[in-house]
Amino acid sequence: CGIFLVILYAAVVMKVPPQKLTKLALVLTIVGVVLLLTKGDFGQLNISKKTMITGILAMLGYTVSNIAPLKLTVRYSTKIVAGWAMVIGGLFMTLICILTKEPLPQLQGFSLFAMCYCIVFGTVVPFSLYLACQKVVGPTIASLLGLTESVFSTIFSIFWLKEAFSASDFLGMILIFSGVVLMTIPEEFWTKKKILKRIRGNQTP
Repeated sequence: CGIFLVILYAAVVMKVPPQKLTKLALVLTIVGVVLLLTKGDFGQLNISKKTMITGILAMLGYTVSNIAPLKLTVRYSTKIVAGWAMVIGGLFMTLICILTKEPLPQLQGFSLFAMCYCIVFGTVVPFSLYLACQKVVGPTIASLLGLTESVFSTIFSIFWLKEAFSASDFLGMILIFSGVVLMTIPEEFWTKKKILKRIRGNQTP
């Protein structure tokens, strides 16, 4: 749901009006999220309080990560912005481990290789490309494209991790994905002239 906070910021601060279908997309997404959280039983939540809190924090973090670096990426290269962001984030997480007295992992052999792979190909490369994408298409479209991550993670969890989903889970995911798709379609697509032009173009031999 962080995408809607990005759209709200773009509308209020950057004076970029949202798409006309944003309201419908918001309703679809909210209904989808409710189905995922309740599994169709609206009398109770099927997630823990810790999961709810971390989900809200992730939503806020998603919003900030799409808005905060915009001015920096205009002045500096994406490599510098991404590098400093990861250094600061790593130091912050190390400080948390120290304060909570969490033991640092003993990395050796394959685990060391796996960590290096995650750092380079799971974080540095995709995050740098994501920041570069923001400079070209803006925060709203970039965040919409970033939402495909959740789609692929769901697909992998089904086929690779053998995760079981109920009918309400699938319905919720379909509604959320439908809301995202509606916001990615330009408004011109829905105008009568545009639709007729597309139909005539498809009929041309």
